[in-house]
Amino acid sequence: VPHPLYDINTHMEGAQVFRDTNARYFSLSTSHRRSSPEPSRCDPLHQRSDVAHNVDTLFHRFTARLQDLDRGVYHIQLHGYDAGDGRDVAVTSVGTRNDYNAFRPIRVFTDNLRRVIAEEEQESGDSAGSAVICCSDPEDSGNDALCSLRNMQGRYINGSTLNTCDDAPVSFVNSRFIHLEQSRWIRGFALANPSSPSYLPPRYPLVVEALVRSFTPVLVMDPAASTH
Repeated sequence: VPHPLYDINTHMEGAQVFRDTNARYFSLSTSHRRSSPEPSRCDPLHQRSDVAHNVDTLFHRFTARLQDLDRGVYHIQLHGYDAGDGRDVAVTSVGTRNDYNAFRPIRVFTDNLRRVIAEEEQESGDSAGSAVICCSDPEDSGNDALCSLRNMQGRYINGSTLNTCDDAPVSFVNSRFIHLEQSRWIRGFALANPSSPSYLPPRYPLVVEALVRSFTPVLVMDPAASTH
């Protein structure tokens, strides 16, 4: 979770995802993305305090160390965005607009997220037809700003390990970096009074369910079998 508080409710969502998927680690930034007036040396369009765009942070170094120790780990990064009046409730990516077939991890996760959201809407009687956009789905078109093209953790995980700020990723194929942008429809809007028309309940379990369906062999492990 690189942007707690700024991306409303992602800090609480991250804790629930960590717990309910039996994930191996949870990384939460402790700085507001706009708390520093100085630009990031990796991406001057973002501030130095934005850990998703800066390699000189514990957040980035922790991610890099985990990647170096075990390249089989999936890294799920939770974000939030304002969807306005659009039907899209989430945008998924691995850090590129390249198209990949339906068997790649990012497409598998996206399809499962679409299914659990459709199941939720059918059960609740909501016929809005919420959409999940995938930056690597040839049938989707989305905003590049939401496709994590300059996310430093994504770059490192995708092979840019020597000069992450400037070097392009080596490969996105079968990338284990999952960047998830979410509207308030998923994250909820708990700051509002539950009786208010603007109140939105958080739907974190939908993300948990999509992750478990997609990566069960990795995420759900027998604790007794662990050697750590």
